[in-house]
Amino acid sequence: MRERRALLHLAVVALLEFSGLAYGFSDELVIVEATGALHAGNVIGLVGTNGGGKTTLLRLLLGELGPEDGRVQRAKGARIAYVSQAAAGDDDDALFDFAAAGRADLVELDALHDRLAAELELHPADGALAARLGEVQMRFAALGGHIWQHELERLLLGLSFSREEFTQPLSSLSGGQRQKACLARALISGSNCLVLDEPTNHLDLDAQAFLAGYIRGLPAECAVLLVSHDRWLLDAACTHIWELDDGVLHRYVGNYSRYWPARELRRKQADEEYKRQQEYVARTEEYIRRNIAGQNTKQARGRRTLLSRMQRVERPAEDPQLSFVLKPTLTTGEQLLLVENLAFGYGPGGAGRETAPTYVPAGPRGLNLNPQLSIERSAVSEGLLLEGLNFAIYRGERLGIIGHNGCGKSTLLKLLSRELPPWRGLVAWGANAELGIFSQDSADLLPGRDVLAELRSVDPAISDGDARSYLARFGFSGDDAFKLVESLSGGERSRLSLAKIFRRRPNVLLLDEPTNHLDIYAREALEQFLAEYQGSVLMVTHDRALLERTCNRLVLFERAVPPALDTPGGKGEQAERGITFFRGRYSEYVAWRDQQAASAWRQASPPAGSAAKGPQAETPAATRGMPASPEGISIDDLEELARVQHMSAETYCQRMQRRAQRQVEQMESAIAGFEAQVLQLRREQHDADRAGDYTRIANLQQRIDAVRPEIEAIYNELEQALAVADAWGGLGQQAAEYNPRR
Repeated sequence: MRERRALLHLAVVALLEFSGLAYGFSDELVIVEATGALHAGNVIGLVGTNGGGKTTLLRLLLGELGPEDGRVQRAKGARIAYVSQAAAGDDDDALFDFAAAGRADLVELDALHDRLAAELELHPADGALAARLGEVQMRFAALGGHIWQHELERLLLGLSFSREEFTQPLSSLSGGQRQKACLARALISGSNCLVLDEPTNHLDLDAQAFLAGYIRGLPAECAVLLVSHDRWLLDAACTHIWELDDGVLHRYVGNYSRYWPARELRRKQADEEYKRQQEYVARTEEYIRRNIAGQNTKQARGRRTLLSRMQRVERPAEDPQLSFVLKPTLTTGEQLLLVENLAFGYGPGGAGRETAPTYVPAGPRGLNLNPQLSIERSAVSEGLLLEGLNFAIYRGERLGIIGHNGCGKSTLLKLLSRELPPWRGLVAWGANAELGIFSQDSADLLPGRDVLAELRSVDPAISDGDARSYLARFGFSGDDAFKLVESLSGGERSRLSLAKIFRRRPNVLLLDEPTNHLDIYAREALEQFLAEYQGSVLMVTHDRALLERTCNRLVLFERAVPPALDTPGGKGEQAERGITFFRGRYSEYVAWRDQQAASAWRQASPPAGSAAKGPQAETPAATRGMPASPEGISIDDLEELARVQHMSAETYCQRMQRRAQRQVEQMESAIAGFEAQVLQLRREQHDADRAGDYTRIANLQQRIDAVRPEIEAIYNELEQALAVADAWGGLGQQAAEYNPRR
């Protein structure tokens, strides 16, 4: 009963509440009217056009700006963590330490524990000191200190950091990585109110999925307010959508998919209300004009008074009318692209390489490979990024190139577009292939030119009228045509680059992160255009919604995985990685990957702890004699076990901890696979329910019930594996403290 009252109290009391907010710069209001409340359990996505005031609203709610009108109220128990688009942190801070500082209470307790433990070692008879140390240990445990660092490690790995980066200073990280570090710091902080401004800007697809799952798994007393143009995240994580439309905040219940039709209905109703009022005003004014000087002058004056007192309905602001257009002039051959044995790197291995042609130029004959070209290159040395890449693309295919940051996606696109020469291999474009290349940095735009001049750089003969009409389709209307390139925002630069590319009418588009600076409306327009485009597309993107709805083939750069440390010869010094080719949508790939992981788990060796049940359990030769759990092992026993393995006790514990952590990762992957199966079965149940097929609903429920025990069993084993990993870590710390005293 007490817990229910607490949850009810959380649902009623808003963590953030605001009403009648207004704010502007100079004489123009950016926020005209904003009213709302952020309650526990809410995950609210704030959307709107670029420059529409979303970040300004966040700063008003956080108290960084003072409103010109209205009020903001924050609950006494609200603990707010804010992640802006700007990176923060001291350059000298190590990544792990910087993120861990989000839990300042645990950092302080940990430091206090170490200090008291050191003093107690000098004064072992001090009872008060021992009691104080016990209190600190109990407090640390009560606040979750024993799983805190493991949780942070899981969080950083989920955000696509490698273990090697944990100890690197922030100064060695890119701006995007530093922003991810700020995100990790906020998520681990234990705050009950997270305010995130564009959190997925620098996240790859796996990290986006991890973040969405992390947000969905937050405790019920937490709330999240996030600004995002990422439609997949808004769909996957949000319970409400807030939209800033022409300075006015509109609130919707549900995720992005539910918001969009509700928004269109609201705008349609507002437009109809405006038109009805305008018609009424026109009829009334006509009546007044005809009767003000006649027999009905009294009635006319009365209507004029009513008209002057009427509250006028504002005309709804129109959406940016973006309508990208491109009709290729030529049709390519059936086989569009052939890549054979492609290799490239940025290291010293490329110095002094031959400049023999590696590309077959597109032309009337195109892929004239009979006899096949034979191009030999010198051996590739260190610095290798791509090696042995082979694939073919056919007319009309849509290829999505995805992977973690820095894996070589953009490099592959530059190799295909001839911006970089390969170290070895062949890139052959088919007949009539005309490439349109979009780069992340809009390098084709030159400072000093205006928008109109940039368009004329690709079509000098276009008239002023046609140029203005064409640019209007890309969001440049009126005087926007005379804006200088250097004054354009990131989104405007992207739209101008697309306008130039599409004007050339290519039949192959090579797009490198085309949605990076685009707002939701521009992304929707680009997606609609690509759906209707008659050519072929090769695209690098982290926009999961665009990827899912556009690409039917995938090239996936798999993350490097170090070899197991507990296998013969495994030293963890090198990592294996590969490139996967998949024919299908990204959602189909994720389902296949999760099913593969679940299948691998079923066939895997016994989980953590089962090896200790008896001599029947078989173990690899390199790990025989290694206990799965450190329970009951003394320091002397540990040193003997380590001696047998020819290593120090501390290294032995680290090795066993990593072994347990790998089992944890396998279990988490298996759980994800089973949960994906349940989600798919739920969707099929929903479809069957709409069709009235109750027999199928019952059959699907039986399948769901059959999967649930497996999930619960793995969760139980996961808890054991986590405990084992923490125990090995604790024993390793004891070994490190014990050795100096020996």
